[in-house]
Amino acid sequence: MTDCIKTGESIGEFRVTSVTTLHEQGETATMLVHGPTGLRWLHFNADDPVSSCAIAVVTPLADDCGLPHVLEHMIFEGSKRCPGMDLMRGMANRTVTEEMNGATFSFMTEYRFSSAVESDMRGIFEVWFDAILRPELSDAAFFREAGRFMPKDSSHPEGPLAYTGVVFNEMRGERGDLSDRIIHKAARHLVPDNGFGFAPGGRPADIMSLTPDDIRAYHARWYCPANMRVITRGREVPRALLAIADRLLEGVEAGEAAPPFAPQPRWEEPRAAVIEMSAPESATNKDKMPNQGILWLLPDTTDFRASLALDLFLEEADLCAVMDKALGESEDKFDWERTFKTVSDQLGPDKVWGICGRLDPDDQYETLWDRTARELRKLLDNPKTAQRVGSAATARAEHIANPFDDGGLAELARRDGFKTVFHNWILRDDPFFGLVSSRHLAACQKFARDPGSALAIVRDLLIANPHRLDLSIREVRN
Repeated sequence: MTDCIKTGESIGEFRVTSVTTLHEQGETATMLVHGPTGLRWLHFNADDPVSSCAIAVVTPLADDCGLPHVLEHMIFEGSKRCPGMDLMRGMANRTVTEEMNGATFSFMTEYRFSSAVESDMRGIFEVWFDAILRPELSDAAFFREAGRFMPKDSSHPEGPLAYTGVVFNEMRGERGDLSDRIIHKAARHLVPDNGFGFAPGGRPADIMSLTPDDIRAYHARWYCPANMRVITRGREVPRALLAIADRLLEGVEAGEAAPPFAPQPRWEEPRAAVIEMSAPESATNKDKMPNQGILWLLPDTTDFRASLALDLFLEEADLCAVMDKALGESEDKFDWERTFKTVSDQLGPDKVWGICGRLDPDDQYETLWDRTARELRKLLDNPKTAQRVGSAATARAEHIANPFDDGGLAELARRDGFKTVFHNWILRDDPFFGLVSSRHLAACQKFARDPGSALAIVRDLLIANPHRLDLSIREVRN
């Protein structure tokens, strides 16, 4: 299954920088770096007939225009070598693939594919990697994918115009549940100091401001080897793909690396914000438009001990149930004026929790916060909570200390799990973050011996010094 690759060995212009054994899956992770450009490549040796590949580009966000999302679509609209070609459909029609897709996230854009046929892997990789490095980015592709003005009624070309386009329509038609929509609207207020507060897919009104030159400039700045990562998985180190990359990277400059990820600084005092929302089209009682709420941001995972303490607490406590109990209502006694919906979402590496609903006219934010904090204190003061957190910490410490257990990392690198490895690699420059880490093990052992210290951290994060947003929600009509 393995080539017996050794650290320091060269494969063309790529040099092997590390070889890591992952005992749980019987796999080996080989890290390589392309000498002339610095492109980094991670391969998982796995006894799997299906080979997989994912290419990620760090794509920073500075606004809600959806630049990375539009660019992702345009990459598939042809390269300089294959102009005007629908690369996704063209390759799907000529190859046997299990998966072929792209996706845009708050901090990266990912292109992935897999196949059990080696020649198909080579063919897809060559076409896609070339398109990522040298896309056509034509005006015609922009007007198709981002948007353009067209007559509302095609039979009356002189009539009123409407804006339309693949990405524009996709984002205009995006419908999450009410909780998701509230969080996404409030994101910029919760995370004002880095790109995770912006919408990676773009917001329709902002997409309309884009031009073809904006897309070309964004690609020229960020789509370079310094911002690229490649992960492959298969039975052998993919020498053929490495050779193709060598050839396509010839003459390509390393480019400008995106700045390291900076976590959102925590607030010292609660803040307030107003957001406008359209009401759900067909609202059940629980989906009716709220008018107020409270959200708070939990710690970024680079705050290691705080993140671990919170993870252990959330493993053992149903925070949604705590919120529901704080509101004192049950399903058989539903009174919307006194009932709030618990919301939670993942904003990049930050977790958002909160409650929202219709407050009585005389209620204030502090009334709601006092109820919530009271129920959280009850849970944190309960000896059974400390016991459960201590047991969870003990189990995790034993899991980490087992030399034949890699925490499932190899499983995460399977066909649909590359994103997790990319997440650690791009945000922390460590794809194996937390894997058999002495720091991780020591923190778990500390919390196992003294679960109260973990709960003290949680108390500070959730009650004493929360990153809290008091939210006013105004209903607008479409």
